[in-house]
Amino acid sequence: MKLSGMSIALTLLPVATLAVLFFFRSAPAGRLWDSYRVLAVDAATDDAVVQTALSDVMCQGVISLAGQQLPLGPAGNAVTVSFIRSDRSESASYLSGRTRYFFDRSGRTRLYYVPVAYERQLARAVVLLAGQGIAAAVDVPVRFPWLPPVCALLFAALAGFVSRRRSVFLSVVAFFVLFAFSVPSYGAAAAVCLVLPAVWVVCECLYRDDVVSVVFKTPLVVTSGTAVVIAGAVSRGAGGMFLLTGLAAGTVLYAVRRRVGMRAAPSGILPAVISLARDRRLLFLLSASGVCTGALALCFLGSARFVPSSNGAEFPSRAARFGEQLPGLDAYVSWRWHVETFPYRSLTVPPQSATGLTGETIVFPDYAKNSTLIHEAASVRFTFDAAYRGRCIAAIDELEFDAIEQLFKAEDLRGTAGYAATGAAGGGVKTAILLLCALCAAGGTGIWYRGFMRTVRSVPTVVLRRQRHESVRYIFRKGERRWA
Repeated sequence: MKLSGMSIALTLLPVATLAVLFFFRSAPAGRLWDSYRVLAVDAATDDAVVQTALSDVMCQGVISLAGQQLPLGPAGNAVTVSFIRSDRSESASYLSGRTRYFFDRSGRTRLYYVPVAYERQLARAVVLLAGQGIAAAVDVPVRFPWLPPVCALLFAALAGFVSRRRSVFLSVVAFFVLFAFSVPSYGAAAAVCLVLPAVWVVCECLYRDDVVSVVFKTPLVVTSGTAVVIAGAVSRGAGGMFLLTGLAAGTVLYAVRRRVGMRAAPSGILPAVISLARDRRLLFLLSASGVCTGALALCFLGSARFVPSSNGAEFPSRAARFGEQLPGLDAYVSWRWHVETFPYRSLTVPPQSATGLTGETIVFPDYAKNSTLIHEAASVRFTFDAAYRGRCIAAIDELEFDAIEQLFKAEDLRGTAGYAATGAAGGGVKTAILLLCALCAAGGTGIWYRGFMRTVRSVPTVVLRRQRHESVRYIFRKGERRWA
């Protein structure tokens, strides 16, 4: 059986959407780091004041930006340092990357890394700083926020229960439920609750020729547009995933409509009068949408972490799946190799990553005397192998300051890190505003639709009986037959 291009597209798009929802799912990190706790203060805060507070409570081994030096140890002589300043391409990349560990993504918060053994002392340091009028925060563990996606799931199940085309509706709404679990936030769940009534109407009117105009001539276009805006306000990634989810849902609906339309064979007529404009199920769903968004807003506002200690900021963490890449041990070893071998490398050869350096050697020309003759003998001075890597990592313990590389080693951060959310999953004042907008859209649409029911006349329809005892509705208007 030969597949057409349309059939392939209708299959690949939903599958690709499922893959995106799975692989690009986001969730707040439980802990940013296993061996260190993160103290966050405003970037404008005097570093000496923070260091004094940490010293007063006997916090030791604190990794701070002010305490960073070149991580070379005994090899860091004046000649090597001068070469570092000359080799700006490689050095600037790594050194600037390690500096980003001491700020959040926005750059407005400065970070200090305190060993986990001093967690209790760190709590007392936060109190001392608060007594001096300095707002300080410590990263807190965050569990998966089950409430928002479960609320979206329950509302989808309720809408499916009152749907006449339950199987079609549930197969389509599954994409939006998966989106709510992939982006587990209050804003994403509110967006799903807003768009589901429109999806429900499309499923109910799936076999009508004017199914698109039915949605655009009702207040549902307002709630759908608000849902897209809210999803985009959560994050750009969430907005893109929401649009992709809607596109996949539309693809499934088109495929179902196309398949049923090709095999429809009606026979027999049974008159009936049906009008979606007077369907109280839709009014019930709009009311339920308002209740769900209101419940999300109340749960968020009543949460103990509405204003979390870290204010929902994004801090460097190895738990981040995607995002900006922060250097780790691989970058440190690669940087150290380029620093130590810079005097002996060609300036025309660009620096390579740690993967491309494996097996590279630096050979010095040497001379040896054999009886009465002097001959050239090559001498291998540097080899980038496992032994060299081990020496570089072991040299971290010999550093005379608390280096960020100690964090890399303690966490065994061989690859790269990124930014992860900490604190409550809600996101602060922005999420409260988004939930308020969702509540207003849902409530206003419900009120609007109540008046809409009184003004729209019912459309005369007939119900045709098909073989296999399946019913298909048609509309007869001005001599035209159309799906109802």
